[in-house]
Amino acid sequence: VLSVKPKRYNPDPVTRCIVISVSEVETGKYKREKHLIVRKDAGWKVKDDGERMLVVLKDDWILTNVVAGDVINVIGHFTEGSTSFSKVVSAIAVTALENTVVLHPDILITSTSVSSTSQCSRKPLISSLLHSPFNVTEATTWGSMLHEVMQECLAEGRWEKAFVEEKIDKVVRSELDQLLRVNVGVERAKVEVRARAVGIAGFSQTYIGTEPKSDATLIDSRAQGSTKATLALSGLHDIEEEIWSPTYGLKGKVDASVQAIVKVGKSKTSQTMPFEIKTGKSTHGPEHRAQTMLYTLLMAERYLSEIPAGLLYYTQSESLIRVTPSRHELRGLIMARNDTASYLARRMSAGPSSSQEQRANTDEPELDLPAGTAVNSTSDNPHFLPPTIDQEFTCRKCYAIDGCMLYRKAVEGVVDGNSEITELYAMKTSHLTPPRAKFFKDWENLLSLEEQGMVRFRKELWTMSAEDRERSGRCFSDMVMVRHEDRAGNGVARNERHVYWFEKRSVVSTQRGSPTSLLSGHIAKGDAMTISVEPHVLAFARGFVLELTPKTVAVGFDMPLNLNGVVIGGAAAAKAKSGEQIVFRLDRDEMTGGMSKIRHNLASVFFAGGDTKRLELVVDLRAPRFDKDILGLSPELQAAAPAQLNPSQQLAMRKVLQARDYALILGMPGTGKTTTIVEIIKEL
Repeated sequence: VLSVKPKRYNPDPVTRCIVISVSEVETGKYKREKHLIVRKDAGWKVKDDGERMLVVLKDDWILTNVVAGDVINVIGHFTEGSTSFSKVVSAIAVTALENTVVLHPDILITSTSVSSTSQCSRKPLISSLLHSPFNVTEATTWGSMLHEVMQECLAEGRWEKAFVEEKIDKVVRSELDQLLRVNVGVERAKVEVRARAVGIAGFSQTYIGTEPKSDATLIDSRAQGSTKATLALSGLHDIEEEIWSPTYGLKGKVDASVQAIVKVGKSKTSQTMPFEIKTGKSTHGPEHRAQTMLYTLLMAERYLSEIPAGLLYYTQSESLIRVTPSRHELRGLIMARNDTASYLARRMSAGPSSSQEQRANTDEPELDLPAGTAVNSTSDNPHFLPPTIDQEFTCRKCYAIDGCMLYRKAVEGVVDGNSEITELYAMKTSHLTPPRAKFFKDWENLLSLEEQGMVRFRKELWTMSAEDRERSGRCFSDMVMVRHEDRAGNGVARNERHVYWFEKRSVVSTQRGSPTSLLSGHIAKGDAMTISVEPHVLAFARGFVLELTPKTVAVGFDMPLNLNGVVIGGAAAAKAKSGEQIVFRLDRDEMTGGMSKIRHNLASVFFAGGDTKRLELVVDLRAPRFDKDILGLSPELQAAAPAQLNPSQQLAMRKVLQARDYALILGMPGTGKTTTIVEIIKEL
C-alpha cells in the first residue's frame, strides 16, 4: 500500500502567440524589462480577432533574443485587466520564480543538445547541422551494445546469465557495420561486451521487484536529512521512447520509461520516471543531469502525470542516482534551449528574415508605447552560429572540430591571427582557397533553403488537424490498426522487424461519392512516417511505408509499438476501457534525417585530410581523365556495342568505360539515358 500518492498532474496553460512588437523599459537603477505585445496564434484557418496581450520578461528572461514576428509559447496564467498599453486586454509577467517563455517552439531541439550547451553553445549546433555516422570508436561501440543488451533485459523482464549471453550474441551480430568501422571481429566484440555486462545480474537482484530492498540504495545528493532512500523498479512502460514536445520546443529519446517504488523512511510512493543508462565512467556530470531533467518535462506531457524526478544508472560503478529538477535549473535549460533555437531560426531565414516577412504581412496598426521605450529590430548580423570558445585544449579534442572550423572559415569568414586556436584553425582550414570556401557557402545556403520547407511541413503535425493535412496529401487520418507481424530475425532489415497494417476506421467518400483511396495523396512506398494517437499523443513512433494499397498501409518499425504506454499516457485511456479502437494519424515525416546527412557529405569533402580527389574534381573543376582504350577488354569486345543502342548512346557508353574519374551523360528527356545506363551496368 502506497502511503504517499503521486501528485495530480495539473500543468499551467500554454498560449501560442505571435510577437507584434518588442520594447525595453527601464524600471529602476540597473533594472530593465522587456515588454512583448503579442496576439494569439490560433491556427492558419482562424482570422486575427484583434485582441492583444502583454508579456513582460523580467530578471534573466530579459536576455531572450525575441523580435517582432517570432512565435512564442507562454506557459502560465494571463491576468485580465487594463494596462498602460492601448488595445491590450491581458498581461503576464515571466520572472525567475514563475511562468516560462519558449522561443520558436516549432524548432524541436534534442535534450542532449540542450544539455551540452553549458561548455560550448556552438558544438550542439554544429552537430545538428552535420550529422556524421562515422564518429565511432571501440569505447562507443561497446557502450552502445551494452546499452541495447540492458534495454532488451528490461523489455523482456529476464536477467538470467543464459538470456544475457543470447542478447549479447544477437546485438553484436546486428551491429556488424559498427564492427567493420572499428576493425574488430565478432568474437572479440562478444568478449568486450560480456566483460562490461557482468553487473547486469547484480542490478536485477538489487533493483527489480515490487518492494524496495534494503541494499537498493538510491543516491540523491539533494535529499534533506539523513533518511536513506531505496528504490524498486516495478514496471516498464517503454524503451527508446521518442517524445516530441511543441510546448517546450524539445524532443528526446528516453532509454526506458519505468514505474518505480521509492521508499524514504516509512513512506512509499509510486512514480513514473525516465531511466537513463550511462555506460561510460560515473562522472555524475551536469550534462547527464540536465538531459534527465528535460526528460521529466517530456514524460510529464506524454503520460499526463507528475514526473518529480529521473533516474541515472552508471553501469561501470553500478550506482543509481535520482535527479530531481528545480525550477531554477529547468529555467536555465529552457533559456539555453531558446538561445539555440534563436540561432537555428536565424539559420533558416534567408534574405529578409522570416520575422521581417511576418511583420510585413501583419498590417499591424501602431501601438501606443510608453515614453522612453526602444523598439528592437531584427539583427542584421550574418553570423548564425555562436562564436568559438577559443580554448585550444578543449577545441582540439572536440569531436565537432572539423565542421566548426569549416563554418568559421567558409561561412563566417573569420580571420584569426592572435587567438589561442590560431594554429589549430590554420591546420584545419589552410587548404580552403576562396573559391573552395565560396563553393561550400553557396551549397550550404541552398540546403538551408530547402530545409525551410521541411520545417514548415513538420510543424503541421501540431498546427493542423489530421483531416486538413490529409487534404494536402501528407497524412492518413482516422486510421485503426488491423494486424501486426513480428519479422524479427537474421537477415531482416532493422526497420522491417515489426510490421503493422492500418486501414480507415470508416469509409470516407469524395464529392463524387466513391471511396477515398490511400494512393491519392503524396505518400508512397519507402516514405518515412510519424505515428500519433489522436488527439493528443504526438509522434510516439516513426517507421517506413513498406506496402501501400488503396485501402491499407503497412508500416515497418525497428521495435514493437508499445500501445499500453500510450494508453497509460491518458489520451486513449477512455476508449481502451470502453473497448473502442485506438485511432491513429499517420503523417509523412518530411525531416527524417533532415539535411544534416546531406550537409555532412558536402562538408566532408572540405575537411582537412578529407576527400581530396572529389575536392579537386568537383570544386576545383580539374578535368576528368579518360583512357584511350577500355581497360580489361580485348579489341574485339571494345569494338562491339549493344545493337539496340544508337550511335550517340554507344559513344556515351564507350566514354563511361574509358573514364578514370567520372563521366557525365547528358540528354533531353526521351533520348535514352536510362537505357544506356542499364547497358553500361551490364557491361561493367
